[in-house]
Amino acid sequence: MTTAGSNFISGITTTVFASTDVVNKDYVDANVQPLPSQTGNAGKFLTTTDGTNISWDYVSNSQEFTVTGAQTFNVPSYSNLLFIEAVGAGGGGDAGQTTAQAAVTWTLRTTSGTILDIVYANDTFIACGSNGLITSTNAITWTLRTVFVGVSLYGITYGNNLYVAGGLNNVLVTSTDTISWTLRTINLSVTFNGLTFGSTPTNTYLACGTGVNVSSSTDAIVWTLRTAGSPTSVKFANGLYFVLGGAVLNTSTDAISWTQRTSGIISGINSLTFANNTYVAISSGGTVIVSTNAIQWTLRTSGTTDTLRDLTFGDNTYVVTGGTGVSSPPLITSTDTITWTLRTSGLNTAVIFYAITYGNTTYVAIGDRTVTSYSQASGAGGGAGSYTSWYIPKSIVSSNLTVNPGVGGTGATTDAATGSAGAGTTISWTGPGGTYTLTASGGSGTAAGAAQTSITSSFYTTAGGSGGPQSPIGSGITATTQTNQFQPTGGGSGAGSTASAGGSGGAINVYGISTSASGGNNTGTNGTNAVVISGLPYGYGGGGGGASVSIAATGGNGARGGGGGGGALIGSTFGNGGNGGDGYVKISWW
Repeated sequence: MTTAGSNFISGITTTVFASTDVVNKDYVDANVQPLPSQTGNAGKFLTTTDGTNISWDYVSNSQEFTVTGAQTFNVPSYSNLLFIEAVGAGGGGDAGQTTAQAAVTWTLRTTSGTILDIVYANDTFIACGSNGLITSTNAITWTLRTVFVGVSLYGITYGNNLYVAGGLNNVLVTSTDTISWTLRTINLSVTFNGLTFGSTPTNTYLACGTGVNVSSSTDAIVWTLRTAGSPTSVKFANGLYFVLGGAVLNTSTDAISWTQRTSGIISGINSLTFANNTYVAISSGGTVIVSTNAIQWTLRTSGTTDTLRDLTFGDNTYVVTGGTGVSSPPLITSTDTITWTLRTSGLNTAVIFYAITYGNTTYVAIGDRTVTSYSQASGAGGGAGSYTSWYIPKSIVSSNLTVNPGVGGTGATTDAATGSAGAGTTISWTGPGGTYTLTASGGSGTAAGAAQTSITSSFYTTAGGSGGPQSPIGSGITATTQTNQFQPTGGGSGAGSTASAGGSGGAINVYGISTSASGGNNTGTNGTNAVVISGLPYGYGGGGGGASVSIAATGGNGARGGGGGGGALIGSTFGNGGNGGDGYVKISWW
């Protein structure tokens, strides 16, 4: 019997119900429907969109797509707004470039005006032309120098710690540092055709102008007229001074007494150099002649009939350039002066290359445009894909979304090759207005993926970071650090030509903490792979490969749109580029 007191109840019998009892069953109000299965629905809520039918679903959540290839996102029936974040895939890093690739690949550089002559001295390129003088330590970034004379400069040389430049209307200027210039008086009465410097038997500067004007000086201040034929250019090579012009050339051991030589060609000789115990001279009509003594000359087949204007020698390779301004300019190379190979500058336009020089493992051809080529260099880092986000209202979504994260570019595996581009990441669906497609562009080799061209089509967009450029010698170059929020970064370039470390991948900022992939060290270790940070919609590039005295290592891989690291270079050994990071998509909904 049950008894109730003011503070107690006694006499209640308890029973353990069997699992079949109704109180242990899942159920809902019979006026609605039976409860859907709970299997596989952990963390979800019972929701209804019509007040009658119910289903398990997330009230708000997100879904990541980290695997490449087309996949389906099932749009939740109750959602009102989607937020989509996407990164395009990163480009693969370049492989290292050995001397076998000398003067094969050329890159356009930014300079202004027409440049007519160039020298390399004191670890600096100095060029002159219609805008005066420009200088550079890497042939990429150029600085305009102020020359007060205000005229075009046609020729430049360096010797005995002095730069000497000459130009229109008998102008001659000198400098000891390429920054401050002094006007000098010279007794040539016309425009300069060229300048050169010889160290024997005494330090001598030699200048020439149109007609029969040749003048020499030991200090670039006092000049003496010389009789030396009809010059179009002057050169000093292997202890001999040369005055070039017409079908003959004049040689001298002291720049005073001259001997006429017969070249065996009809057109005038434009330039000359000496290397590997051989004099090489060039002329119009694609003419190349060679000699071991500057007296007897042998004609070679160059493979072009265009005008050849200047030549240089570096890393066992002769490089000749020219042009007439009516076709793509010729660039020809040879390692023995017998077999010549035509090269492509990459400029499919009518320009002239007036001069060329070599320094710091770099060939620099100048004229109407400026192009450079490395005789050997590390591989550049791959560029990162772009990041873009969108808010998509449910009203324009009539179907499930097709999500396709792009595949990362493949690192290059052959000498001097470029890594492949990373694929763009796309999200598409069918809506009331037709088929919609959103794209986050991938990195194209070393170039970064571009931001969306129309900001109105996205909530936020940023281009990817660029990879570290080639390093012709020394440590690799670090890729650009993240400059915009959510920006993936590129890969670092490899070590170039010496035992040194690869460049780091571009750093990203994760809630105040800087993160990046380091390059390989000077013992020849591979560049570090970038690491995926869970939940982060962007990543960073791989490190460049390091180089020891005998090892050229591979670049590291990028992550979530990051570019691959570049391969290293040491001697005749090159390292492969790293792979770009795959694309990524994250969809959140409410």
